[in-house]
Amino acid sequence: MQPPRAFLAGPVAAAAKCTAKRMEAEMFEPRRCARYAVPMALPADSAAMRDVGGSRGCEQTVVEPIGKAEQHEVVAATEDYVQRASEVFGRRFRPVPVLFDLAGRTAGMFKLVGRRGWIRYNPWIFAKYYAENLKDTVPHEVAHYIVHELYGSRGIKPHGHQWRAVMEHFGADQGVTFDLDLAGIPQRQQRTHPYRCGCRVHDVSSTRHNRVMQGVGRYRCRICGSDLSYAG
Repeated sequence: MQPPRAFLAGPVAAAAKCTAKRMEAEMFEPRRCARYAVPMALPADSAAMRDVGGSRGCEQTVVEPIGKAEQHEVVAATEDYVQRASEVFGRRFRPVPVLFDLAGRTAGMFKLVGRRGWIRYNPWIFAKYYAENLKDTVPHEVAHYIVHELYGSRGIKPHGHQWRAVMEHFGADQGVTFDLDLAGIPQRQQRTHPYRCGCRVHDVSSTRHNRVMQGVGRYRCRICGSDLSYAG
């Protein structure tokens, strides 16, 4: 349920405005490697602006995560949907573990590692939109769990017809993403790695750093035109 991050092209906005992200497009341009476009990297001198959320006028109150009482309600709702699936499909499904450790822009996630599966919920997004997530996110993630238990994971699309059928049995919205204001929701902070060009040192996220290490990504500075090289 997480939308891809977009990088906007355009001139650098004034620091007094909440548009620090536009600086990314001004500093770098992508190069193609393999068969897909490599996203642009983040310059070092805009990282601090991104971390603090812009100018003083853009300071926001951070949402407090849901407490134990609400967590128990969410777990109970999760178990209720699992029970509904048991009645619909005529078989007993194992209880699915639930964690409230998800951060960022994703409200919920069914995580699968080997044969172990569990559901992760974002306690901050639930706190801001509790009723909406109880109604939509909980059945969304339980449906992923039920589809895995019924069909496995090989050849199954995340939001394919099997998942939609389960959601229909639940009477839940089959939307994959949500369009809600996430102001005040803490965002995940990725570790950055130093890269050097001909004119400065840049902070590159772990995601882009890994692409470089795997040989599927290259970056070039738009200021001096030279390639970035790892300086760690």
